[in-house]
Amino acid sequence: MVRLLAWNLAKDTIDPGQWFKGRIYERRCDLSPDGELLAYFAATHRPPYYSWTAISRPPWLTALVLWPKGDSWGGGGLFESPLWFKLNHRTTTATASASREEKALTTASRILLGPGQPERTDETAVADGFAVPKRMRVEPLGDRPGWGEDDPICWMRLKRDGWHLVGDPANARYHGSKGLFGWDFPVPLVIEKNLGAKKSALRLSTHAVFERQGRKYVQTAALLNAEGGSIDLGRVDWADLDHNGDVLYAAEGCLYRLDPAQAFRGGTGLAAARLVADLNDMAFEPIKAPDNATHWRR
Repeated sequence: MVRLLAWNLAKDTIDPGQWFKGRIYERRCDLSPDGELLAYFAATHRPPYYSWTAISRPPWLTALVLWPKGDSWGGGGLFESPLWFKLNHRTTTATASASREEKALTTASRILLGPGQPERTDETAVADGFAVPKRMRVEPLGDRPGWGEDDPICWMRLKRDGWHLVGDPANARYHGSKGLFGWDFPVPLVIEKNLGAKKSALRLSTHAVFERQGRKYVQTAALLNAEGGSIDLGRVDWADLDHNGDVLYAAEGCLYRLDPAQAFRGGTGLAAARLVADLNDMAFEPIKAPDNATHWRR
């Protein structure tokens, strides 16, 4: 179960939106450059769609347009501009050129999902009752749209948004279903995003994946400055930089804002982080989207 929220970064207010009883693959989602539209990949693994990519008006999940997917390969998409969207779904051409392994994986997922799973060779058709506005441009994402899982689409978005790879994971260890993690990395995957022109950076490290009774990704974050100092943010669910240079991050069901200059000044460190919202007490409630979030604006 998941809930969509809108974080107003200018005022640090939270607008609560709709709940969804299913899975949203957050690493395959994207926000339009103007913040008006959200592209998301979701799944219930039940009829009629099993899984789908949709565009909505946050903080609402009600679809303005919806593309059925059917499995959990690929999905989602990236915005090039507010009215230019690249869909991460297989096309007829991409399906025909798929490798033997890719076709086998697609067949296997369809079998696992049950006999009602539809056979699709072109996943770019919108669902009945939906339409893409004529002013909106929709194209396939990359050379191999619809393949992969969280990657390559996640890494495409990270690079676009200013992140760069610092260190590849090494010595990966597989633990299967009996370990605390499915895989862990004694040498983590490390990415960084530069903060201004002073060689400061936000560092994000991935230490493991498939945590038992926990998150899919086990990550920590740290703030680095040009003088070689660092502030450990500890384990986080997400972290990024605001336009003004502040660090924004989520940890243990809470959202925080941290001013790097204040954090490094006088050794204040993580104590300078300001709690924006504690989301732990939220509970499911059925919420209907307002009328202006159910149709395209003219």
